[in-house]
Amino acid sequence: MWTAKSVCAHLFSGRISEEQKRLSDDGEKDIGKYRAALSNIFEKLSAEEVKQCEETAVKWNTQPLPDEIQRK
Repeated sequence: MWTAKSVCAHLFSGRISEEQKRLSDDGEKDIGKYRAALSNIFEKLSAEEVKQCEETAVKWNTQPLPDEIQRK
């Protein structure tokens, strides 16, 4: 089951990666900081970006996933 937040993890993975590095004191990414990074980025999304995530979640829950998502 896809949610807006889980879709965000795929659509905005670059932003989340940068935030994860920042939370890891700009060193190597600490896997323990991933959830906090995802939450921070999700909270900072614009209304339009949240809508995109919500609409994509509905689409991914009702239609076959795009190939690039299936491969991950």
